[in-house]
Amino acid sequence: MANGRESWNSYIGFIFSAIGAIIGIEDIWRLPYIVGVKGGGALLIAYIIILFTLGLSLFMVELAVGRYFKTSLVNVLFNIRKRFKFAGIAIMSITIILLSYYVVILGWVFSYAIIIGLANPSDKVPFEFDKYINSFYPIASFMIMTGLCFVIIARGVSRGIERVNKIAMPILLFLVVLLTVFSISLPGASKGIHFYLVPDFHRLTDANVWIAAFGQAFFSLSLGLGVMITYGSYLTGRKSVINSSLIIVLSESIIVITVGIIVFSTAFSSNVSPLIGPSLAFETLPLAFSQIQFGNIMGSLFFILFFIAGVSSALGYFQVPIAIFQDTFRFNRRKAAIVISSAVLLLGIPSVLSYSPLHLRLLDTRVLDLVDTAFGTYGITISAALLTILVTWFMDNKKIVDEINRYGRMKIPYWSMSVIKIASF
Repeated sequence: MANGRESWNSYIGFIFSAIGAIIGIEDIWRLPYIVGVKGGGALLIAYIIILFTLGLSLFMVELAVGRYFKTSLVNVLFNIRKRFKFAGIAIMSITIILLSYYVVILGWVFSYAIIIGLANPSDKVPFEFDKYINSFYPIASFMIMTGLCFVIIARGVSRGIERVNKIAMPILLFLVVLLTVFSISLPGASKGIHFYLVPDFHRLTDANVWIAAFGQAFFSLSLGLGVMITYGSYLTGRKSVINSSLIIVLSESIIVITVGIIVFSTAFSSNVSPLIGPSLAFETLPLAFSQIQFGNIMGSLFFILFFIAGVSSALGYFQVPIAIFQDTFRFNRRKAAIVISSAVLLLGIPSVLSYSPLHLRLLDTRVLDLVDTAFGTYGITISAALLTILVTWFMDNKKIVDEINRYGRMKIPYWSMSVIKIASF
């Protein structure tokens, strides 16, 4: 712990934690369904191009800025311009609201992993989403997941987040390999793989494909919420930002794209349409797994994978406001964890009740859906744009490039920041 501030206990612990932070629920279910409805392999190509150009560049910037200032988001923006402190508080507020319904969905994943695993293999459809949300399982699962995140996050960066991810990421990787081998061996899996990986190059001229890919790339890297600024602030030692970013982004992309192979192989093998959209993970995939041999076991393992990704990502979101409360408002970690977890619990109640027997609605729409649209679509987009512009346009770009180029053999030229500034605007 340098100067009384927490730090990662090891470099591999940082790498695992950063990968875990950006592999979340939104990747496991969002990328496959977007590929399904927006253009198959063509969207995947657009996604990879954006991920390794602007996405990787902004990822390096956030990591470098966090390491340079050695503090959390609000203080970083305050150090750039004093009046930017309020923008940091606004971004923190968006992150907390996102967490409030993210943990609700994490609770669904937790329930699915258990109930599908315990289902009778002879049941044709062992688990139905409509049946689930008309029970009180969502409420109980939401409370359990909030409590779990609190227990981990209260233990600190190295003893909590890092220790969990050192165990979770190898398990996640093992499950990805196991499920990939199983899914590609299914009859008809090749059709799903062809749909997913073989592009219709004419679709690359469709602006909607690129817009969808751009949004997904930002989702995938958790850009604009201050997660990598926060994680970078705990990074010590002579480690290259460029090398670290390449390892993290490449690992994340390989895992997420491979999960898509699992999804499409399983869906096509079971003659279940993968084009259904957002309900792919919670309605289509359970049906698909129920129609194949050992499906309840494989389905449960898939949702365990899903769950691990969700928890590791939630910890990253939790750490952003907790670090702010520690650095800016001088709370100790346990007090900060209690305040943020309580806020998530209270703010999440309307969302969890909207997918429960109470069917809580506002403007004739489930509250969770409204919150997701307002903050998960528009809020996160505004947050990403705001943070990117404030950092790249108002901080001394030479300092950013120098921090990115510290250590390691690979360097980026100073003029590259001009390209990043224009692209981010």
